[in-house]
Amino acid sequence: MTSPVELDEIRGLARTFEYDRYLTALLMPRAGREGLVLLAAFAGELRRIPDLVTEPMIGAIRFQWWRDALETAAGSTDGAALTGNPLADGLVTAVRRHELPWGLLQGMIDAEETALDAAPFNDSREARQHLVKSEAALFELSGLVAGAHAPRAVWTEAGIAYGAFRRALAYEQRRQRGAQTFLGRDVADPGLDKEGAGRLWFEGLARESLAALRAKRSDCDAATRRILLPLAIIEPSFRRSSRAGVVPAQATGTPSPFARASRLLWAHWRGGF
Repeated sequence: MTSPVELDEIRGLARTFEYDRYLTALLMPRAGREGLVLLAAFAGELRRIPDLVTEPMIGAIRFQWWRDALETAAGSTDGAALTGNPLADGLVTAVRRHELPWGLLQGMIDAEETALDAAPFNDSREARQHLVKSEAALFELSGLVAGAHAPRAVWTEAGIAYGAFRRALAYEQRRQRGAQTFLGRDVADPGLDKEGAGRLWFEGLARESLAALRAKRSDCDAATRRILLPLAIIEPSFRRSSRAGVVPAQATGTPSPFARASRLLWAHWRGGF
């Protein structure tokens, strides 16, 4: 049984690294709330590994531990493949309870591991695929927990929009410290990069996918619209950057936790993103 201290640690991971999804989980019906928090915490744990380790090899070992843990659990017929890790064991329980696809979880691990390598992706297509395997997969898994019904194209566009938005906000900081920026080589040109081309590319991609998603709104049931609440902060954040009058390379537009919570609550009251 997970202790109160361990539960607090799991919630802390979700709250720190997936704040928008953590708040969304709190707004969902109780039946799916725990599973949504566990998924957000899992994503947060994967996302923080590259920043915790000093050597890529150490990070690779930690990612492999998660692969092995999920592979063992997926192959277990009695459901008793416990690791002793509260997050891993809680996640496995949620996966079984909600019949989630193990492959999407494994794909998330593969996607987040790319942050260990600072080299750009081969091209923009590969950069988009990274967003699908990480952010879109997490939306789809969350939707399954919440009982949402939507075509995969909805989760794909949502993941690209939200993922590109997040990478736009973090782009300059990551570029300055030589970390993976998640750009394709066709965009990550050193000459253009000085003018903020990378951030602008992500911003354009986020807006493009958000527009495509709105065209599919009729395909989204109520549960889907609630799971996609994090999308409600994208345009206000970009508008904040524009009003600030700063150059693209310096813009962040990162809203405060209070602003994020207020925007999500407003969107929830209106029935979704």
